[in-house]
Amino acid sequence: MNKIIVKPKSLLDRLIQHTKWYNDFWGGALEIYNLNTFGLQVVNLGSGSAVHNFNYSGLNLKCFNFALGPQSLLHDFNIIKNYFSYFAKGCTILIPVCPFSGMVVKYDSKHNFKYYPILHPATIPNFDDTERTRAYRTIRNPFSVMPSVCVKNTLFEILRGLKHKIVKTRSGNLQASADSMMTSWKMQFSITDLYAPISEQHVKDINCRKGTLGEMLDFCLERGFKPVVVMPAMHPTLHKQIPTCFDSQYIAPLLEEAEKRGVACLDYMRDERFENDNYYLSALFMNEQGAKAFTKQVLKDLTLI
Repeated sequence: MNKIIVKPKSLLDRLIQHTKWYNDFWGGALEIYNLNTFGLQVVNLGSGSAVHNFNYSGLNLKCFNFALGPQSLLHDFNIIKNYFSYFAKGCTILIPVCPFSGMVVKYDSKHNFKYYPILHPATIPNFDDTERTRAYRTIRNPFSVMPSVCVKNTLFEILRGLKHKIVKTRSGNLQASADSMMTSWKMQFSITDLYAPISEQHVKDINCRKGTLGEMLDFCLERGFKPVVVMPAMHPTLHKQIPTCFDSQYIAPLLEEAEKRGVACLDYMRDERFENDNYYLSALFMNEQGAKAFTKQVLKDLTLI
C-alpha cells in the first residue's frame, strides 16, 4: 500500500474547510472523521432521512448521528464495525429502515470516495488505494488538490448567501417533493406499480439485505449494545403513496430479522404526530424543529429521556 503523504494546511485550505459546500462534498463524513467523543450512549445510522430526522441538540446524553446520504445497510454495518469502540456499554443503536432499504444498490466510485477517510480499507467495497490517497489529500488540503472546484463552489456559495438575504425564500412544495421522490424511487429500483407482486430480483435483494441486517444485529447484541430498528416519519404526501401491501413485501421481511432476535421495532412512517407541514424541509426530510420533536419522541419511547 502506498504511503499517504499530506502537506501542511494553507490558509486557503482552512477557509475552504469552513464552507458549507465542502461539508456537502463529503456528504456529512467530516463529522465522523473528526469524532473524538467516547462513551456514546445513543447513536443512529441511516441514509438521507436519518441525516435530517435525528437531532440530539439540547439532550443530556452523549449522542452521535452516523447517517450519511445516501447510505445502504451494508455501509451502516461497516460504520458500526469501525466505530463501536466509541460506544458506551449498553449503547442504544438506532438502525433506520426505510421503504427501499431492502434494495441492493451498486454505488459508483464517486459515492465510495467519502468513506476512504473514515473506514478501514477492508470495509470499503471495491477499495482503490489510489482513490484512498486522493481522498486523504483532499480532506487535508482541498485547495491544493482541486483549486478550480474550490474557487467556483465558494463563489457560488457567497452568491447564494447574498441572494438569500435579498430574496425571502419560501418553503418548498411538499406534494411536489413527494411526487419527485416517488418517481425517483420507482426509476432507481425499476418498479412501475407499488401494488404489484414483488419481482424475483427484488426478493433476492431483500434476502441479501436481510442477511446484512441480521449480521449487524448479532454484532451489536454480542457486544452488549441495544440495537433498535426505526422506521422514520415522513410527510403524508409521501407515505399516502405507499400502500400497505408494499410494506408486507418490501419492509416486513427486514423487520422479521429484528423481531426474531427480540429487537424492538419502532414504526413512525405514518405517525399522525409527525404530519405537521412545519416539521418538514421536503416530504422525506425534516427541518430542525421536526427533527428535534421526532428524536425526543423516539428516545421517550425507549425510556431514555
